[in-house]
Amino acid sequence: MKNTNTVNRQPLLNTTCYNRFRYRWWIGILAALVVIGLYFNHQIMKPDNNGHKSTIASYSDTAMDQTLINWLIVSCGIILIAGTTALGFFFKMRNLKIESVAYKQNLEAEILARRRAEEKYRSIFQNTGAATILIEADMTFSMVNENASQLLGYSREAIEGKMKTSDFFKGESFKMVREYHLARRRGDKNVPAEYESQLIDKNGNIKDIFLRVGIIPETQISIASLIDITEKKRMESQLRQSQKMQAIGTLAGGIAHDFNNILLGINGYAELAIQDVEDSVKTTERLNRILSAGARAKELTRQILTFSRQTEQKLETVQLNTILEETLKLIRATTPATILIDKKTSATTESILADPAQIHQIIMNLCTNAVHAMGGEVGVLTAKLEPVELDSNTSRQIAGLSPGQYARLTIGDTGHGMTRTVRERIFDPFFTTKKNGEGTGMGLSVVHGIVTRLQGAITVKSELGNGSTFQVFFPVEEKRPIMPALPKAVVATGSESILLIDDEETIVDVASQMLRSLGYGVVTETVSRHALWTYLKDPFAFDLVISDQTMPGMTGTEMFEKIHSVRPELPFILCTGFSETVTRESVLAMGIRELIMKPYPKDELAAVVRSVLDLPCVKTEHGNQGMMPVCIPEPALQARRVHHYLTGC
Repeated sequence: MKNTNTVNRQPLLNTTCYNRFRYRWWIGILAALVVIGLYFNHQIMKPDNNGHKSTIASYSDTAMDQTLINWLIVSCGIILIAGTTALGFFFKMRNLKIESVAYKQNLEAEILARRRAEEKYRSIFQNTGAATILIEADMTFSMVNENASQLLGYSREAIEGKMKTSDFFKGESFKMVREYHLARRRGDKNVPAEYESQLIDKNGNIKDIFLRVGIIPETQISIASLIDITEKKRMESQLRQSQKMQAIGTLAGGIAHDFNNILLGINGYAELAIQDVEDSVKTTERLNRILSAGARAKELTRQILTFSRQTEQKLETVQLNTILEETLKLIRATTPATILIDKKTSATTESILADPAQIHQIIMNLCTNAVHAMGGEVGVLTAKLEPVELDSNTSRQIAGLSPGQYARLTIGDTGHGMTRTVRERIFDPFFTTKKNGEGTGMGLSVVHGIVTRLQGAITVKSELGNGSTFQVFFPVEEKRPIMPALPKAVVATGSESILLIDDEETIVDVASQMLRSLGYGVVTETVSRHALWTYLKDPFAFDLVISDQTMPGMTGTEMFEKIHSVRPELPFILCTGFSETVTRESVLAMGIRELIMKPYPKDELAAVVRSVLDLPCVKTEHGNQGMMPVCIPEPALQARRVHHYLTGC
């Protein structure tokens, strides 16, 4: 709206026509008086041509006439002086009025400019995009914008002039903010203008914030911009956690192969020794303990690889509530009676695609930790299973989840809870708060690895003294559960001839003794090229080839390709302690009969060898003819293939 109180034009130009006429009328009268006075004075004082009295004086012959003439002269003088003075005073007042109007105009313009500047800066203050606060010298919040109001949880009216820094910053955060506040007023140049801290809003939520603070010039007022970086901190924490897991995954893959080779030697020799000392009870017991320790070491390796998501999983459709029921029965049997188990499941059954054994492991691990957190004292273990639907906003707050249907498993306790430092590290491998000998620190790491591989997520809420609550989200599978029957282990003997290849002499020695004890004839090689030479000298001397995957000079799959090109029907078993590129599916697709993971016990080796040898003739695809049985090559063709490998031509 236009400001009508402001003078925007020159004073005379801004007046009405009547005012301008009035000004000219007074000026005309004053000017006429001056002219008349000058004229009469001139006529009185002017002598005639003959040097006699003035024209007017010539007419005054009497004293009375002379008196009138004198009064006329005086009147003309007075009129002249008064008119001149009035005219001078008029122009003087006119100039003063012009100056007054100009001053008023400048003053109003300055007030308007200041008002516009105030509105401009207030608009900037309110729309900075960050929470902005003006802080007085006594640390009172004198002014806040709408973003600050939302960040702190209070209305602007409740904050401005009433609340102080100490109402939102507590403990070490308040000490730091107060120290910087006082140092700025002392003129300390080393005070950081930007730093991070924590505040507590109206609802008691702790928020990580980034502050940028400075002092308004020539005042003791600070202006502070606050940015909520709680979500950024959470994402950084998740990124660090992911990087830790990638690091331990790389470590796991690096040590698994060699560690499993060592375990195969330990367990294998122990099994062989038991056979030789069956009459000695003490020796057998000690050897069984060696086997038990080796089995635990094997399980630890499997957990590490599961955690790093580098092991195969046999996924099937399973019902969570069934596994939860079974696991809670085991927990109840080993939990003190002072701890109440509060189980809550929904009426519907939640089916997910997972490995049943690993789901059992997740529930068992979380429940065991909950019982341990309550220290065997009075408490409540809560186990809750329910379906949930996550929209885009909710799923974004939980790392790794997409919108959709999930089964949410909640395991809570009323134990001692965790500090923030402990809470940030609970999924780290080998991190534990238990005493030495009571835990390996791999439990929650393995749980996290399993859940992540199932495209789920796990969260934790805990405060010191208020217990802990873990929530696990599993993507729901629509298929109904099918529980396949597990094949029974078959331990059988045989008399076939086997070529055993491995670059580890210990493994060759142990495996060959196992096979010979089962009745097989075994030829061993520790150099891959020597092994190929041995085979090519007499390809029909062997009924089965067992080869390690990772060997110098030639891998197990390369060995298979060369052997298969000479004798396609010869069974081949591949062994590995760990490989990122070799899986059972890829091995079978190549034509290899079976993949066996180290360390393998004797009965497992016996079962795999026997099942491979007992398989029917292998069928392969031949163009449009479909699946055709592979026949043994003619001797002449066989001889040409052997000659090609021996001579290279």
